[in-house]
Amino acid sequence: MGPLSAPAVWRLPVERWLPIGVAAYMNIDTGSIFPLFPWTGFLCAGVVTAYLSIDPHRGSLRRRLAWGLAIAGVLLWAAARLLHDSGVNPFGEQNYWKTSPIFFLTRLGLILLGFAALCALESLWARRCAAPAIAAGHGNPMGLLQRVGQETLVIYVIHLLLLYGSPVSPGLNTLLGGALNLQVTSIVAALVLLISTAVALLWSYGRRRWPARFRSFRFALAALVLFVALVKP
Repeated sequence: MGPLSAPAVWRLPVERWLPIGVAAYMNIDTGSIFPLFPWTGFLCAGVVTAYLSIDPHRGSLRRRLAWGLAIAGVLLWAAARLLHDSGVNPFGEQNYWKTSPIFFLTRLGLILLGFAALCALESLWARRCAAPAIAAGHGNPMGLLQRVGQETLVIYVIHLLLLYGSPVSPGLNTLLGGALNLQVTSIVAALVLLISTAVALLWSYGRRRWPARFRSFRFALAALVLFVALVKP
């Protein structure tokens, strides 16, 4: 319901009725970057996709998952395209790039197609490397990818800090927003992904190499973030 109701919620002056901390979850009038409307749609879509991707009998990913994701992605993208071309707009005035349910379907379809491509590449790589690695006694050939997958929350946080900054540092959006062409933007996006992934791997290494010290480090980091959030105007 989040994506469908987003255009209407964004037209409401919720900051007049609700405390600012609550209103920030509704729309961007308070400066919030990712309000619940429409972003809960992506969260729910991720939960449903993850649930449907697991084979309960095998306890692992379903076979031919890439095909299922690709078909779903194409259908969503095609439906969004047809709705857009038809000119049908039952949602009233809206910011197409931020709240349009049609654009939500477009993005979700493309995301599923991206997942399908990753699943296909992972399956191909696993089949190619599993036998030689096991024969050589090198263990799991997907270890690196699995570690990256386990630290996706770290990647998410780091990429947000790089893009939007923090209370004590500016982000790329402030420094370079609107000043780059498509080619340079693609290079910067790749660098952001590489830096975020590198930090995530360092985080994973520290967590496994020094578990006790790393636990203390996490508590100290959380306390520092809370302090900065409360003190910084």
